[in-house]
Order: sequence, then structure tokens, then C-alpha cells
Amino acid sequence: MATLEHPAPPPKTSRACPSCGHEPATRSEAAHQRADLAVSWLYLDSEVPGVIIARHHCRSCQPEEPAVDVACTVCGDGPILVGELAIGAATNSAPPEPVQRWLTEEGWQMEPTLLCPDHA
Repeated sequence: MATLEHPAPPPKTSRACPSCGHEPATRSEAAHQRADLAVSWLYLDSEVPGVIIARHHCRSCQPEEPAVDVACTVCGDGPILVGELAIGAATNSAPPEPVQRWLTEEGWQMEPTLLCPDHA
């Protein structure tokens, strides 16, 4: 008689925050954390001038420094600019040049209005 083998369950994926390691304790907290981690936080690279670094944060480790969001005119989604980038965006009508370059590389449309890749 042949024995049936059951496939191994898929490996459990970590739900931990990549920035601080916070692991959600409940299903509800996990849902909130997934939404939080979907947002890109953009920083200027301290080692390479003009280069943007994208990071992801949960509620536990979101930066408290100046922050400005960049939003698609259709859905309102977009990255959050932190530190110098936020200060530069707050004083100008358009995102700073490195941010514009990052957005374009990520598939955003800059003109005539700001549109994310889903709406470009």
C-alpha cells in the first residue's frame, strides 16, 4: 500500500519591521503593520550626495523629524520625505530634484500633474 505524502507547509514569512524588528502580536496589528510598511520613507544618502534611500517603518519606529508626504493626485498614496528632503519640499512647490529623479525611476508621472505608477 502506498503512503500519501503531504507537502510541507510553506515557510512562515516574517512580519517584522525591517527597520526596528517589531513583530506584530495580533492579526489586527499585523494588518496595520503591513499598511505602514507599504509606505516608502525617503532620505538623502549621507554618504552619496544627491542619492535617495528608501526605508520602511512601522508605527513603533516612524521618524519624528520633519516629514512631508508626496501624494498622487488620484489616489493620495506616495512616499514620505524625511529630514532635509522634507524641508526642501516645504519651501518649494515641486519636490527636490533627487526626489523627482527617484519618482521618475519608480514610474511616477511628474507632468502635468503628479501621478503614481498605478495612475500614470
